Amino acid sequence: IKMPTDRPSSAPRNFRNISITSRSVKLSWNSLPTEDRNGDIIGYVIQMTFYLPGESQHVISRTTSLNQIIVRGLNPYTSYVSTVAAKTSAGSGPLSSSLTVKTNEDVPTSAPEDFTVTAYSHSLQIMWSPPPVQHQNGKVRHYRVSTTEVETGSTKALNHTDVSLTLSNLHPYYHYELSVAAYTVGLGPSAVYSARTNEYVPSGYPRNL
Repeated sequence: IKMPTDRPSSAPRNFRNISITSRSVKLSWNSLPTEDRNGDIIGYVIQMTFYLPGESQHVISRTTSLNQIIVRGLNPYTSYVSTVAAKTSAGSGPLSSSLTVKTNEDVPTSAPEDFTVTAYSHSLQIMWSPPPVQHQNGKVRHYRVSTTEVETGSTKALNHTDVSLTLSNLHPYYHYELSVAAYTVGLGPSAVYSARTNEYVPSGYPRNL
């Protein structure tokens, strides 16, 4: 006598992550014991819940016939709470214990914002805001600030951990090209700005009068 198909009576066990990148995770689990299947297992349903800054809950759902899956297209540096359930033609069984995985960091996908410059005769005071949280893709460790003196072509770059900086010992009334990029595990896009220092009294005197 063949018993009618029912939903599985237990959840997959040993639910675990095998590998993680910044935008994917590989998950694995054990098959159900035969006595708990209650029919032919036609697939496993994986659900991953996550939150984005300032937004409500998001749910990703995937189905596979295997005992493992690679879920791609994830957000970097984001925590996902995952479950898996076995499924027969009668429906899905109980959910597994939840598994929290956090994707790796990646480079920022947005430049710093609100770039402002205050000019003086021998210096430029620059300020900016970090990239939007949802585009930082990790912990911002420092900012790369680059300066090019247009008249001479001289270029300097430095790493800075704050969101403001005074560039000193500049030439009066010179043009400067400025850029700032956030660094996590690599540099993201740069915010760029052009500025000119203020005028100053002449540094020489008339000759051959």
